[in-house]
Order: sequence, then structure tokens, then C-alpha cells
Amino acid sequence: MTVGIIGGNGKMGRLFADFFRRNGLKVLISDLDTKLTNVELTKKADVVIVSVPIDKTVSVIKKIAQYVKKDAVLMDLTSVKSEPIKEMLKCEGEVIGLHPMFSDANCVKGQTIILCPARSKKWLPWIKNLFKKHNVLMPILKPEEHDKIMSETQGLIHFADIAFGHAVKQLKIPVKDVLKYASMASDIKVSLAARVLAQDAGLYGNIQIQNPLTVKALKEFEKSVGKLIKIVQKKDLDGFEKYFNESAKFLGKYAKEAYDETNWVIEQLLKRRGRVTKAPEKLPQKGDVGVMGPKYTYSDIAAHKFFKRDKKAYFDDIAGIFEATSKGKIKMGLVPIENNMQGTIRETLDELFKSKLQIVREVKLPIHHCLISLHESDLKKIKKIYSHPQAINQCGRFLKNRYKKAEILLSKSTAHALQKLLEENDTAVGVIGSREAAESHELKVLKENIEDSHDNKTTFVAISKKDNYGVGDKTSIAFYFSKDKPGSLFAVFKIFAEAKVNMTKIESRPSRKELGDYIFFLDFEGNIKETKIKKVLMEVEKTVKELRILGCYASEN
Repeated sequence: MTVGIIGGNGKMGRLFADFFRRNGLKVLISDLDTKLTNVELTKKADVVIVSVPIDKTVSVIKKIAQYVKKDAVLMDLTSVKSEPIKEMLKCEGEVIGLHPMFSDANCVKGQTIILCPARSKKWLPWIKNLFKKHNVLMPILKPEEHDKIMSETQGLIHFADIAFGHAVKQLKIPVKDVLKYASMASDIKVSLAARVLAQDAGLYGNIQIQNPLTVKALKEFEKSVGKLIKIVQKKDLDGFEKYFNESAKFLGKYAKEAYDETNWVIEQLLKRRGRVTKAPEKLPQKGDVGVMGPKYTYSDIAAHKFFKRDKKAYFDDIAGIFEATSKGKIKMGLVPIENNMQGTIRETLDELFKSKLQIVREVKLPIHHCLISLHESDLKKIKKIYSHPQAINQCGRFLKNRYKKAEILLSKSTAHALQKLLEENDTAVGVIGSREAAESHELKVLKENIEDSHDNKTTFVAISKKDNYGVGDKTSIAFYFSKDKPGSLFAVFKIFAEAKVNMTKIESRPSRKELGDYIFFLDFEGNIKETKIKKVLMEVEKTVKELRILGCYASEN
């Protein structure tokens, strides 16, 4: 299936193009600067979406309607519906009007998109199912009903914000000075007006001008403002209370609901500004599989891929996972042990030797890093980048070539880095993380596959109190010698060589007891229950001071 977006290089067009791509659909784009023309796109696409300025929408539809395929659907993203849909109905395909009730600065997830199906059988269920997956609210309106409601919900509300901003300008009020003394509720009111004025004047001008019903709503607003001005001029408190209470009564229960919800908004704003402490999200620390948290770290992604049905528990560090597994709080832990670019995770080796836990499974996850930011961010304007140290190192060449002057800041995990981006809400901030993490937060992927090697993989091991010796053809051991002397390690290697057992890895770690004292970690092919392997381990045990079996397990990709 192919989705074609006319005006796909515009802000809203790009937002929807990203959304459709993330949902596995092929996307074609035509715009003023593309080789692909609007007509060519229309002939090729199964879903044709017109995403151009309101005052250009009808003229664009007139030029492409005849080229829409019979089994295709023609849609628009305009905030006025009657005229565009009237023109779209001249095509032979199905026709559905869409009106996203959010800006390009927001994500699609959890938002509202008004549907105006004018002629549809096949495509209306498809579009509803697609957006339903992302918790999008989809009220259905007839074009005429839509335009009447928009004259009030958009025309009137935006008009009030724009007029408010102009009055502040006329009064020459320094906004920053006013906000020093304003309540948080008033601060939000000013912010919402400023939000409108921070956007495209042409867009908001068309919302006011192109809907023929807007003027009627504004005339009523003018009467209401005039009446309130007279009450204030006369200092008529009784008249004010009557005016006030009439409006409150009309709003009914919603007034109280709005009061409670905006209190929550005020709390969130205070947290973001650092005026109250933000409580961290409480993640479960009991479950089937323990992983490094928070959600959407690579450890979490690996657990989701290989242990789909298991309930996950989240921990801040590797030691915490080992401790919880040892105490039986979780059935097993999943910890990283090696990255093919950065080498062994030393903390995992140390914990394996200290604990009595066993490796029961080994899994390998391809690691592909992305540069992630807010939807309105520009790849060229990123000045600060957060991520885990390993992710930073794995993308060293990309950072050196693209962001020599950028500030590189380390985080406990890639997921913690994403949280910093959400808290700072800054278009100049980027994060290195996974595509899955970006999609979960509805963030923009500025650049994919930025790792130095596209063969980048991290190996994870599942650890448990129970062994799994009867399964798998790989064994891990650890050992150390009573004293350091020439030929000690060679003697161990000789045992494996004479038995023709293939060693796949050898690693050493300081024992932390004495300088020059080492623990050796060795992986080899073979199952611990095989007669040949049993003999090898008996010989090794005679040669070393202590031998520890770390696990016998299967390795899988």
C-alpha cells in the first residue's frame, strides 16, 4: 500500500509522513521542490492526502481529482471541510476529510482527528483501525457540522488569543515582568496565547478568513466583550456576578473538571521549571525477567524480543539485577555481557564470579542507534546530545563528523537520555537511542543507523539460581591460580587442546585481592554433561586453585 502526501515537505505533511512510515507504509511526497508532481503522485498512490495551505486546498484538489484511482481514497488535512469535500467528490475514489486537532509540534499519539467521511466503505475502517492503535480520538462529523463547530472552537478561541496578544502590545506591557507577579493559571493563559502567536500567521489567518461561519461567532464574541466592558465601567458588581454565573452555569460540571485538570497542568509546569521535585516513575522490581531500566533501554528491547510473555522488572544497574535474582525477587535477570564494538561488560563478569547464579541462555541483539529529537528539530541545529557512554562511543565517527562543537552529555541509559529530552523540551537537544524508544514517545528520528559499524551487536545473558546444564552446547567457566607462575595459563590451554575442545573466548579480570592476581573467564564449545567435557573440567580443577562453572547454555540470535 502506498500513501501519497501532496505538500509532504510542509510541517504537517512531514509529521504524517513519519507517522505512516512508522506504521510500515510506503510514502510518496510531492511538493514545490520535488521532481514528483502532484498528478504523478495521485496516479501512483492508494491513499492520496492533500496537506497544503487552506487557501490553496481547493485549487490543488481540482487539478488532481480526476487522476485518483477508483479503488483509492482522497483525503485532506484542512480545518475547513465543506468546499474541499465538495471538490473531492468529483473524483472516482472514496473521499474522507481529516482534520488533525493538533499542530506539527505535537505527536499523533493520543490526539484528536475529526473524520468527515463523504463517500467511503473500504477506507474508513482502515483509517480508523490505523489511528486507533495510537489511542487517537476520532469523532465523525458532516462537513457542514464540522465548519460550524470550527467557527466556534477554532475561530473564536484563536481570535481571543490573537486579540489578547495585540492588546498586550498596544498597552506596551513587558510580558516577562508581568509573569514575575502572575499566578500559574495566568501564566498558562499568556503561554497559550503566545503559543498561537509563535506559529504561522498565514495558517491562523486562513482559519479565521476561509470559514464563512467564523464572522457570526466573532460578532457574538464582540457583543459579549462589549457587555462586560459596560459592567466594569459602571462598577456593577451584581451585574458582573450575574454575567459570570450565567457562563459558569452553562459550563456545568465541566467547570469543576477543568479546574481539577488545570491544577494538574500547573503541577507539571512547576516540576518542569524545577520549582518542585519530580517524582520518578515507579517501575516494578518484581517479576519474571529483570532488566536495566527504565523502559525502552536496549536491555528492555532484548527482553521484549526474547522473553515476550514474561513480566519485566526494572533496575538501575547490573548489580541490582544479580541481587534481586539471588534473593528470588525475580526468576531470572537479563544482563549485557559483551558488545562486539566495545568489548566485554566488566561489571557483569565481576558479578557472575561473586554470585552463585548460572547463565542459562545467551541472546544477541543487533544495535542500531538513531539521533532523536522533537518533531520541529533540525538535524543541523542540534547543540547538545545525551546518551549512555557506550552509545556515545559506538557513534564516535558520526559525532566527530557532524557535531564537533556539540556538548556531549552522559546518561545512565539511553532511556534516561530520552527522559532528559522530554523534560528540557528543547529543539536544540538530541539523544542517541533506539527507533523503538523514539516511537514509544512519538519523537522524531533525525538520522538512523548512526553507529560506526552496522554489524553492531550486544550479547545478553539470562542468569538464574537454577542451572540449565542439559541444554545447549556452550559452557562458561571462571578460575584462578594459587600463585602467579610462568606456564600456569598454558597448562589449562593444553588440557583443552589435547581434548580437542574449542575455546571461543578468554578474558581476565583483577581479583581485587592482590596486585597482579587475576581471575580468568573462559568460554568453550561443549555441554557439561558430555564425558569428554567432564574429564576436561576435572583436569582443569586439578590445575587451578578454584574452578567455578558459570553456566552451560544455548546461544541464539
